[in-house]
Amino acid sequence: MKRGLSLHEAEKAFRGFGCSHYFMGREDPELLAVYKNLAISSEQETEWTKASFRELAATLDQASTPAADLWWKHASATTHAESIGQIEVLRELYRVSSAILHKVPDGDCIMCAEKILARGFVELERGVVFLACSLGDPALATGFLHLARAFAGKYTGADHQRLEQAIVRAETIHSMIVT
Repeated sequence: MKRGLSLHEAEKAFRGFGCSHYFMGREDPELLAVYKNLAISSEQETEWTKASFRELAATLDQASTPAADLWWKHASATTHAESIGQIEVLRELYRVSSAILHKVPDGDCIMCAEKILARGFVELERGVVFLACSLGDPALATGFLHLARAFAGKYTGADHQRLEQAIVRAETIHSMIVT
C-alpha cells in the first residue's frame, strides 16, 4: 500500500491524471484509493481543475506551442471547461479556441471540431455547446457551433466520413438549440 499523500502531492497526482478520478484509477488504482481516503472536496478539485485549465489556455495562447500539440491541449482544456461548468471558463475556452483556429494543422482540425461538438448520443446534450445554453448564453453556444464548423472546414484529411459526421452533428445540434 502506498503511503499517505500530502495535499500538495494529492493536487499533483490529480492534475497529473488530467483532473480525472477515472484516469487515476485506470492507471494507478492504489493511488486512487489513497487519494480518496483524503476526502478532498469537490470544490478543491474544481479549483485545481481551474488552475489546470488556465495553464492550458495560457499554453494555447503561446506562439511557441508546437502546432502538433494544439489539438490535444485544446481537447484537454475543453474537457476541463466542461467539468468546471462555469460561463467565464467557457468564454475563455471560446477565446483560445478561436485564437488557435488558423494555427492547428489542417489534418488535426477535425479533432478540435469533434471535441467542441462532443461525442456520444447528441440527445444527451453534452459538451460545451449545450453547456453554454444551459448556463444562459445561447450566443456563446452558437459561437462554438460556428467555430466547430470552421475547424471542420479546414480539415484536409482523407477520412471524409468523419468530416461528414461532424458536419451533420453540428447541424443536428444547431437545430436542437435554435428555437
